[in-house]
Amino acid sequence: MSREVDHIFTAQPTEDGAGVKLRRVFSSTHYPFTNPFIMMDEFGSDDASDYIAGFPAHPHKGFDTITFMLNGKMTHQDSTGGEGTISDMEVQWMQTGRGIIHSEMPAQTEGKMRGMQIWLNVPKTKKVAEPAYHGFKARETVTENGNTLHVIGGDYNGTETELRPPATDPHIYYLIFNDAMGDHFIFEESRTVLIYLLKGQAKIGNMILKEGQVAALDHTSDLVMMNAELGSEAMILSALPIDEPMIQYGPFVMNERHEINEAITAYQNGTFLD
Repeated sequence: MSREVDHIFTAQPTEDGAGVKLRRVFSSTHYPFTNPFIMMDEFGSDDASDYIAGFPAHPHKGFDTITFMLNGKMTHQDSTGGEGTISDMEVQWMQTGRGIIHSEMPAQTEGKMRGMQIWLNVPKTKKVAEPAYHGFKARETVTENGNTLHVIGGDYNGTETELRPPATDPHIYYLIFNDAMGDHFIFEESRTVLIYLLKGQAKIGNMILKEGQVAALDHTSDLVMMNAELGSEAMILSALPIDEPMIQYGPFVMNERHEINEAITAYQNGTFLD
């Protein structure tokens, strides 16, 4: 027996940053089904006017951001001195901790830009940790069924990335169905599993997943099975849920409302980084 689809959400068009057009795959309103993943966005366009304004300097606190570039170049700079430019199949992983101010701006003026950003919750103890930035290349491998897999977080059959936060142990994959129409993965029943289809069509259990939809799977098995059209592309997210309250307001993710209010006040009065 394999996992079935519990809920399906459809990505919604919106804008963020200084007017970057994107699709919000899911948000904190879906957290009961996506815990510990708070939000995921897909951004991409061949038209530079859709992305050129980027994401100017802004604050974050209390979670991790993971930016994965499929095409194009993006430059990160932050208040800790962290900086770097990532391009195709590279990752920026930022631990916002007790507070950071950063920007993510296009390092190109034309051409295709396409990528994903994921917000990952962290336990209360990590919400007061020192912020940090890491840039690295996703690890490319081949699944047992012969499909191309890029490991963004965690590991797959011994292929692993540089970051594996132990509290949630996130496994984040970008999967391309280029050689086989099906694939399977093993995740412990206790883990959240989300599958987002960037391209094509897939069948998970008894449900059909279409482009722009994300499936939150149930917890009935450790086996995840997919069948998909050749050329389909999917993001697979799995992690251990966090058994703590979560409140997200704009760029802040905390456990209690008063902590959100304190972060807002500190940012407004200039003491956010103190």
